[in-house]
Amino acid sequence: RLGSSNFNGLKKQIKNKNFVSVVSCSYIIPVKRLDLIIDILSRLTIPFKWIHIGEGNLQKEIQEYAERKLKKENFLFLGSIENQFILNTYMEEDVDYLINMSDSEGLPVSMMEAFSVGIPVISRNVGGVSEIVSNDCGLLLEKDFEFEFITQKVEEILSARLSNISLYCKMSEAALIKWKQKFDAEKNYNKFTEMLSGL
Repeated sequence: RLGSSNFNGLKKQIKNKNFVSVVSCSYIIPVKRLDLIIDILSRLTIPFKWIHIGEGNLQKEIQEYAERKLKKENFLFLGSIENQFILNTYMEEDVDYLINMSDSEGLPVSMMEAFSVGIPVISRNVGGVSEIVSNDCGLLLEKDFEFEFITQKVEEILSARLSNISLYCKMSEAALIKWKQKFDAEKNYNKFTEMLSGL
């Protein structure tokens, strides 16, 4: 694993708040299923703000779909952001969860980045996602779960941010620990070079 970096040692500050901030970070293309994220969010009964980082060939359609399904104050498309500024954006927007509903993935760096600052991840179990996400540091959903079940589980975990801050703190810390143990790019690079030098 190459991992990700958090050069400035950024970490989410967990404060009491009255809404949940959710971010997605991907190209806006069919496989990323931003339409499914919008469908899920449109069913929530709790106050939320969804932020999307990234651009793509479905951008116009997805933005129009969000405008039809969500209230204007509940979503924000930030466009492309250079990699070195993504973690700062998470801090500035006080992001609580990263959400990913892709039909297919590799080993997503976006999830490693979220974990590096203590942000839990909600994702479908596709590709290498299960190597990163587990239910102690987010929510792992099987790809073929029914939409109603997925929506219920997403609402439950988002609600925990507002109603059970101690549980959320545990998830946040578990995400950070997992990143330090498995996905810290500097540590992984050092291990890799040590392995090569021993050949």
